[in-house]
Amino acid sequence: GIVIGRKGRGLNETFTVRRISYGEGVERVFPLHSPRIAKVEVEQKGRARRARLNYLRTRKGKEATAVRE
Repeated sequence: GIVIGRKGRGLNETFTVRRISYGEGVERVFPLHSPRIAKVEVEQKGRARRARLNYLRTRKGKEATAVRE
């Protein structure tokens, strides 16, 4: 999925991941320092001009995953 935002500092830091699952948008919030997360892989690095990408929630299709490279 796409990381659409980060929140908090230190051990309380979380990040929100959005993906399309069976045609429905799904968002999950994960603690950054959780022991359940073994690793985070960056498949494609993009450049955004916003700190939080909440505007992707209203986009449809490929536009929902479009972030500049």
